[in-house]
Amino acid sequence: SKKQNVSNSQIAEMFSELSTESLLYLMAIAKKNDLKKAVSLYITTLSQTKPILSGKDLMEMGYKPGPLFKEILGTLRNARMDEITTNIEDEISFIKTHFPTD
Repeated sequence: SKKQNVSNSQIAEMFSELSTESLLYLMAIAKKNDLKKAVSLYITTLSQTKPILSGKDLMEMGYKPGPLFKEILGTLRNARMDEITTNIEDEISFIKTHFPTD
């Protein structure tokens, strides 16, 4: 809810384990419009959000494949959902700031 300052990435985290049927049922029985809007946003937009950069791009930036890739790509996805990053330059800068290679 906007009153509780729930970010898009938090909405995605809350709903990511639910099936489409469960989400639609939740939206149907929800009494609060904020909840209905959050479910709708997740189904229509957030569930399809992906970072622009890929694992290949991370390797080209000097990162070694491994568990860190999942963390970086997940963090990038959240940043994209929360509109912290909106383009490839933002994503590169975000990675360099939050995951320095040195």
